[in-house]
Amino acid sequence: MGASQLGLGGTSIVCPTQQLIFSTNLFFHATTGNGPVFLVSHISAADRKAAANNGNKVMGWCVGLKTPGPWHFAQQNTNGIPGLQTPGDLYVGMAPRCPKKNASAWAPCIVSQTGDGVGGTFIRGWLPGGDPPRRT
Repeated sequence: MGASQLGLGGTSIVCPTQQLIFSTNLFFHATTGNGPVFLVSHISAADRKAAANNGNKVMGWCVGLKTPGPWHFAQQNTNGIPGLQTPGDLYVGMAPRCPKKNASAWAPCIVSQTGDGVGGTFIRGWLPGGDPPRRT
């Protein structure tokens, strides 16, 4: 698996209920297979304090998929051209909590969120294989 942090030029995903931590960046991951990938992301206390929503305790992943996925996310204009939706646009939504049984089959989903002991948060969950963008 490879991951990159990119600026927002060219692709934009928006989850209306999300309060952004990294407001000017999207994180992309890519895998060589199609199977789900277990991911652990860390948001430090400094990251949280720098965000506009300083102190938000519930965090998650806003993801963009090439298909509606198991959660039937709605397609969103992600090409940055107002009013123009194209077949390459992504299906976007907040990754929900994973079901207890067969969690990886429900990717994208969040398994757990725990503190790091110094004001930060670890988010553990499943993302689908391939190359969907994720916004934290």
